[in-house]
Amino acid sequence: MNVTFEGRNLSFSEDGYQMHPKLVITLLDKQRRWDKVGKWENSSLSMKYHVWPRFELFSDGEAREDDHLSIVTLEEAPFVIVEDVDPLSGTCMRNTVPCRKQLKIL
Repeated sequence: MNVTFEGRNLSFSEDGYQMHPKLVITLLDKQRRWDKVGKWENSSLSMKYHVWPRFELFSDGEAREDDHLSIVTLEEAPFVIVEDVDPLSGTCMRNTVPCRKQLKIL
């Protein structure tokens, strides 16, 4: 589906994925402030810093085995579609990530 809105191409593929997404990459710093560190645009990634050396700012100088990178998103429509499990099949509905399993509370 081809969609243009205010000069932006918001077209979707047949599978429901946006064909030309623009994303902002942010990092939560030690003071719990968001720092814009990059962007994804026109199938290209641009970064403000080299990703891994930037994490040295947060360490005490010693190598740690628990350092890791988490990629997260807010559960907020329309950015993430969260649906309950299909009550008939017990499976996740198409194009929902993640789905919530229903609990039977006695």
